[in-house]
Amino acid sequence: MAGLGTVEPRPPRGHAAGRRVRRELDAVHRRRDPGADRARDGRRRGGAVTGGPPVGHVPTARTEPAVPLVSVVLPTYQRADVLGRAMRSVLAQTVTDLELLVVDDGSTDGTAELVADIARTDPRVRYLVQPNGGAPRARNRGVAHARAPYTAFQDSDDEWEPTFLERLLPVVRSRPDVLAFTSHDVTHLDGRVVRLPAAHVPDVRRRILHRNLVSTQTVLLPTALLRDVGGFDVHLRSVQDWELWLRLHGRVEIVHVDEVLVHLHRQADSISETAGYRRSLRRVVRRHWRLLATEPGALRHAVRRATIGSRPLPTPWRALAPRRHAVEAP
Repeated sequence: MAGLGTVEPRPPRGHAAGRRVRRELDAVHRRRDPGADRARDGRRRGGAVTGGPPVGHVPTARTEPAVPLVSVVLPTYQRADVLGRAMRSVLAQTVTDLELLVVDDGSTDGTAELVADIARTDPRVRYLVQPNGGAPRARNRGVAHARAPYTAFQDSDDEWEPTFLERLLPVVRSRPDVLAFTSHDVTHLDGRVVRLPAAHVPDVRRRILHRNLVSTQTVLLPTALLRDVGGFDVHLRSVQDWELWLRLHGRVEIVHVDEVLVHLHRQADSISETAGYRRSLRRVVRRHWRLLATEPGALRHAVRRATIGSRPLPTPWRALAPRRHAVEAP
């Protein structure tokens, strides 16, 4: 596992910007652990570091980095213009016992330099780099490297209020099977601001079968639960969060904290109800149709959204189309 403020894995040779950023981050790490320089110099000189400790040397216990309380996973791709805002909203939390794992999904727009600048002043930042593979894969990479017992997610173009973790932590620490989330608002490109959910949701486990009420950036939950169910489905282009909540449905209590503590900003390339969105919905329905069928109207509503615009309606879905009453597996 990489140290704080280091790049993992290293950028390929020949990538000048990547090499420069790596040198800068390594310098930050050496300032936090000056013994690393002395050990390396000793090895180069063939001195006592390579051959063992000098006579009379009393070994001291190695100090491992303290395990944080919360790991915040932030995937990013080509968002250097807004990433700093998202990172600062995490690092400004009133709960300071956290690590921020920025997972760069193959950006080429100066993201590495931006993260390096912030990491120089805050050792809680960890920087992971991977080839472009999509947000679900990047989130799973962050969860795999998370050291804390609780995990939250942020997106590179959104913001948290400073008390986001402060309000959610008491809920999830009260018992081991709780997923907590807050309300959020969405600022659209035309300036409209919409609050979601619009009001308190007392029975989230039932309501979430009809539609996704829980945005990824609004959640705090035990890290072990995420790992137990395998994280996000990397084959979904959208609705990955809804599919994950459905997989967790029988294992957790979902608690809504009715405060707007997260601000989402719609970008021009945000995914809407496109063909890719509908394909993802169809995959979710195929996987979870039995669960959706336990709540009156939920399965039919999901099928309607997943097949809208399909002419003719795909054969396996016809039995679930509106105004039909039979419930069959898609």
